[in-house]
Amino acid sequence: MPARTVAAWIQQIRTGTGLTGIDVLVVDEATMVDDCSAKVLMREAARTGTKLIGIGDPLQLQTVGVGGWFREVHRLVGGLALHENRRQEDAAERHALEVWRTGDHDQALRLLADRGRIHPTESVDEARSQILTAWDELRREKWPDTYDLVDELVVLAARNADIDALNAGAQQIRRAAGELGTEHTYALPGGDRLTLAEGDAVRVRANDYRSRRGQGPDLLNGYRAVVSQLAEDGRVEVTWRARERGQDDAYVSAWLTPKQIAGGALSLGYAMTIAASQGMTCDTSLMYGHGANAFAAYPGLTRGKKENHLWLPLAVIESEETRARLGPPVRTRSAWSAPSTRTPGSSGSRGPTAW
Repeated sequence: MPARTVAAWIQQIRTGTGLTGIDVLVVDEATMVDDCSAKVLMREAARTGTKLIGIGDPLQLQTVGVGGWFREVHRLVGGLALHENRRQEDAAERHALEVWRTGDHDQALRLLADRGRIHPTESVDEARSQILTAWDELRREKWPDTYDLVDELVVLAARNADIDALNAGAQQIRRAAGELGTEHTYALPGGDRLTLAEGDAVRVRANDYRSRRGQGPDLLNGYRAVVSQLAEDGRVEVTWRARERGQDDAYVSAWLTPKQIAGGALSLGYAMTIAASQGMTCDTSLMYGHGANAFAAYPGLTRGKKENHLWLPLAVIESEETRARLGPPVRTRSAWSAPSTRTPGSSGSRGPTAW
């Protein structure tokens, strides 16, 4: 089925043919669609006789605007629900996530901590350092090939500033290890700069429908790829594993111009926002938790099949009043924790698409 963003469908409704000729419209990540947009889609669907199917989870990322329509419509029509977790392989993680869905986030965090999945630190810098240490150890042990790395290991955070810092740290680790080749730095809008090197993991940030122009494969927003070549004039070739039609090792490449990169078409792809990861499945996820509310933390804690880890910097999460109320911290040890850490004592992209 051809897929377009909800915004594109609404634009077509307001200026074009609307949903005429569309028998069924499936709205994915429906909880990220605001009520006003949902009203436009429903009104047009009623006019054209289009069946509207919403798929989503009210406990995951919410719309930026006024929302809630999906939960209420699901209740009114007696919508279907999935009850069996077929992604997480670890029984303890599955149980903790079931508890999370009841709203008892404190108990869920305790259960995850008992499984060694929670890593509290004193400071933000310590949390980032431990995440990058864990990332480096895992990739060296399991995924030395960069294509495997982008498929199976992801670093997550709620805010772009944290993603930028984690991406820069991961790139520096690989540069120091001699794993990266020729580099080029690009000026970005707003005065930012992006340095890319041959061998870097990158993430595509803009759709480029090249097949419509007869110019090769489409380059789509959200693709994770590897910089396979960097030309002297600043052009970048990125290559990704297509995994289409059962071909696990089908590789596809595309070139981007310096103008496209300067316009924001690429970013480093070692880390990404939780919002950008929705719909993704990998082997292991490592999440920096500060800035993520319960609706963001839940998808962040469910990307990995094998393991999902969460780091919490207590200096910015716990106030002095909270520390006094909870008393001395419980000390624990983990592979990526400093000798003295504490177990938390209190709770504390990709947009919607239709096709």
